[in-house]
Amino acid sequence: MTSRRLLGIRLTAGVAIAAGIWTLVLWGGGGFDTRVFGLRIRSNNPTPPRLLAELAFLGFAWLRGFARTKANLEAIGDRIRREWPRARAPLVAVLAAGVCILGVLKVAPVAGGSDSYGYISQAELWLHANPFVEQPWADKVPWPDAAQTFTPLGYQPVPPGNVIVPTYSPGLPLIMALLKVVAGYRAMFVVGPLSAAILVLATYGLGRRLGSADIGVIAAWLVASSPSVLSNMLMPMADIPAAAGWALAVYLLFGGSPGAAAGAGLAAGVATLIRPNLVPAAGVLGAWLIVKLWCDPTRRFVHVRRILGFSAGFVPGPAILAGLYWWLYGSPLRSGYGPLGDYYDASHILPNLQSYLSWLAESQTPLAYLGLVGLALPIRRLWPDTPDRSMVVTLGAFLVVLWAQYAAFQLLGSWAYLRYVVASWPALMLGVAAVAQLPVRWAGKPAIAVTAGAIIWVGLWTFGFTVRSGGLIARQGEHKFPATGILARARTGEGSVVIAGLYSGSMRYYGGRVTIRAEILDGEWLDRTVEWLDQRGIHTYALLEQEEVERFLDRFSGQRRARLAGRLVFVYRGTSTAYFYDLSRPEDQPLTPETLVETYAGPAYVLPAPPPTLALER
Repeated sequence: MTSRRLLGIRLTAGVAIAAGIWTLVLWGGGGFDTRVFGLRIRSNNPTPPRLLAELAFLGFAWLRGFARTKANLEAIGDRIRREWPRARAPLVAVLAAGVCILGVLKVAPVAGGSDSYGYISQAELWLHANPFVEQPWADKVPWPDAAQTFTPLGYQPVPPGNVIVPTYSPGLPLIMALLKVVAGYRAMFVVGPLSAAILVLATYGLGRRLGSADIGVIAAWLVASSPSVLSNMLMPMADIPAAAGWALAVYLLFGGSPGAAAGAGLAAGVATLIRPNLVPAAGVLGAWLIVKLWCDPTRRFVHVRRILGFSAGFVPGPAILAGLYWWLYGSPLRSGYGPLGDYYDASHILPNLQSYLSWLAESQTPLAYLGLVGLALPIRRLWPDTPDRSMVVTLGAFLVVLWAQYAAFQLLGSWAYLRYVVASWPALMLGVAAVAQLPVRWAGKPAIAVTAGAIIWVGLWTFGFTVRSGGLIARQGEHKFPATGILARARTGEGSVVIAGLYSGSMRYYGGRVTIRAEILDGEWLDRTVEWLDQRGIHTYALLEQEEVERFLDRFSGQRRARLAGRLVFVYRGTSTAYFYDLSRPEDQPLTPETLVETYAGPAYVLPAPPPTLALER
């Protein structure tokens, strides 16, 4: 072989590999648009590098010889097939670790909106073993619904009215509090990434329980690349931890031994503490154990022990939850969310199902529907390696119970709310994997590469969807909460009051200021509220996002203090815009905004301010 030909082979091989990698990057990441030394560099379309990769590969095959290239590719394929059984578990371990690392790097360590503030601040309360927050000033003010106005998002007042308690279930905050004790403040925010890694590993484990490690690998890949998993693991919220708990519970349940059943019950109990409304899912798991007892009398003693083990592991979770509910809300059957009728309505079922199915195709591609087919048909042809296809039935029943409950839930408006049903992702993706294996069993080797390529492409596409939809920039978006809290704290005196909506919790957490809910304060009481507080030496401000300003003006139209011109103290401009107003400022002394913040340059992890207090001088 001449040196010129050898150079051509190396050059075409290098171009094919580089262009192929770049194609995958564009498929997965959605491209980029930047400037280097004033020169604009943009690459968003994967088609040109894909065509270049194909042409370079054809050139490589021609220079090397088509027959020899084919033989080499077949040898590589045979090598991969030989090594594949040993590579599956390490590959999934690397995948789970990658998801966890990505989550830790991208996590939004912020107590911001209703959910994140509610969970993080509640964790701090549990560290002091006292979830009751006293607000002795709440029964001393004259305006209507005073206790409600002083209640930030994520909390609710309880009798006698000058005490507030968390709304959200205590499971996740208790886990966060434990992690903080063990590893410090930052550890509270890694629950999501760790849970996502557990979810990936448990999905692979379930595939093995169903008799096929290959199915487990495919399903784990689809779960790991899912927008609903990747975007939600970055927020201190309950969806991914609850999903991980249920996935681990089902994996252990299918283990066969009484000890594994006890572990399954414990995992289900913890998942119930995190998301109490999913307790019917435990009924699905318990029903499977009872059916096994009924259908297999020869091993009745073992099955009875499994039922007892599962019950012993599960019952403490709901029992602890009931006790905490009794302590917090006065009844073991009353949650912080209030009556079920306020959230569930049978008329929502069809619209929500249509939305969920549409969002599923939008974010996971229509191939996700194959998962529903796979679970609906627990037949030997689809699940030939599954030793007990009642496991498939159980996974299908779990999905149905979960989706049915959230179908009746409130009407929702975007694919992001698939997080409610993300606990069904392991079952759904295992169904996709089972159907995807059909061509391989029918056509053999020729179908392996096509099927593998399609599965890899789906994962890359869904990861790209996460990137394109902003699912990995939660940190940038959430930093508005500590930033505005720090700015407001530096420009207000202790004991000030801030009227807010979205920021009603974060202003307490990062600003250390008592907040009044703008959307709850009576529309006729803005002037009187500010004047009453002014008379007692308490300065009043307002912190509102851009869209909240219009609602504020409408709600308090006609009120003098609603004339915001000249009262603006600072503007915070990040991924959204927030305005901080001085409502106690006389109208004849207008302000010039002293601060314009374009980006947040502070630390990623911002410690909370001291708890706010309000001292009425007279």
